[in-house]
Amino acid sequence: MGRAYRLGFFTFAMVTASIIISLRSLPMQAMTGMNILFYFFITTIGFLLPITLILKLFGTAYPVEGGLYAWVKEAFGERWGFSAIFIQWMHLIIVSVLLLSFISSAIAYIFLPELSENKLYILIVSLIFFWGATIISMRGLKTSTRFSTICVIIGVFLPAVLIIGMAGFHLISGNRSAIDLSFTIGTIIPDLASLSALAMVAAFVNPFFGIEASAGHLGDLKNPKRNYLPTILIAGLFCVLVNTLCSLSIAVVIPREEISFAAGLLQALSFLFDQIAAGWLLTIVILLIMAGTLGEINSWILAPARGMTETARNGSLPRYMQYINENGIPSHTLIVQAVAVSVFCIIFALIPGVNDAYWVLLSLLTHIYLVAYLILILSAIKLRKRLFSVNGYHSVLVKGIFWIISGIGIVTILGIELITFLSPDGNGTPLNPMYIAGMALLMMVIISIPLITYAIRKPGWKSD
Repeated sequence: MGRAYRLGFFTFAMVTASIIISLRSLPMQAMTGMNILFYFFITTIGFLLPITLILKLFGTAYPVEGGLYAWVKEAFGERWGFSAIFIQWMHLIIVSVLLLSFISSAIAYIFLPELSENKLYILIVSLIFFWGATIISMRGLKTSTRFSTICVIIGVFLPAVLIIGMAGFHLISGNRSAIDLSFTIGTIIPDLASLSALAMVAAFVNPFFGIEASAGHLGDLKNPKRNYLPTILIAGLFCVLVNTLCSLSIAVVIPREEISFAAGLLQALSFLFDQIAAGWLLTIVILLIMAGTLGEINSWILAPARGMTETARNGSLPRYMQYINENGIPSHTLIVQAVAVSVFCIIFALIPGVNDAYWVLLSLLTHIYLVAYLILILSAIKLRKRLFSVNGYHSVLVKGIFWIISGIGIVTILGIELITFLSPDGNGTPLNPMYIAGMALLMMVIISIPLITYAIRKPGWKSD
């Protein structure tokens, strides 16, 4: 059923890159100025490195379709495998709302800027784009991955080069930088006694979320044992470089107090192009960035859906979600998730203030996805003997490194879980206790859904 197509090294790397390399977080990162270097160093060592090691071990030992679901299931059984892939699926739903809001803001910026605060407009545009991307994904893996590859090249890498280049032109033209660019401890390391400074870590770990999502296609990757690690390393490296250089470029041009979470990137581009009397180019660049964002959504749509379909075949979800169309795509699962995204878009439209809604969803997204990464690390620890054997890790030194890096990952995850309850408003005061309680409740509700669903599953759901 349409499963003959195999993903090559380049295509798989680009799909992974399209999932994790996004320009949407640049404004929030840019607000920290030169502290960007410190934050990315900490999150790369504390999060990206441990997760990459775990993915390498699993990708070599279990190069199968389903990725996160298959790996956690191997360690802790169907219940927790289903829970892990459900959390990843919920991340897709929430991040799609944020991405769709960015696309809506970009369109408004071109034609009618005041629409960027109009929730009805954002809702309509969001639904049109997400359902359109869902239809593209239903046409098959080949069509979907080629679309994502084209989008990440023209919609992420090309605009990134332009943003960096325009910031450079801004400086060499004699304009002053909006931040202190000196390499000193005072400029690079933030005030670690400030709660708000610690809370900003969430903005720097979020770009790495989803690096494991492309593993849902491992069963379609050519020679996965050889190709998987290099593809995620390339994607991770480009993610760090693009986010660091582009967020610094925005910080150089726009003063911190004028940066908006939703429109900061568009503001930066407008300012830069006005400096060289090339305002006409702004519309083209915004359209490119929209293409890159649509490519990210397209890649996210299919990755966790395949894992959800696998768990449906094992009886954790109704038979309806087991259906595979003639293109080899779990189309019924895509329909269910498109409906879910539509519901969340409506909820987003009801939250007052775009910036407030953006932060609420970002915080919820961070909390629930970190749980999935914690489960993934614990799965590797439980299966370590099998993973060591298949990967050829027999020395005490290598095994010791595994324990150290895994420990760093666990500590980082638990630390970020705590600090993402803090306020990013810059005054260093804790959030309202009601907000903290509400966020904790939402987190528990989402995590409990797969556990309850598994408990009430019916025998007839399992595939024959």
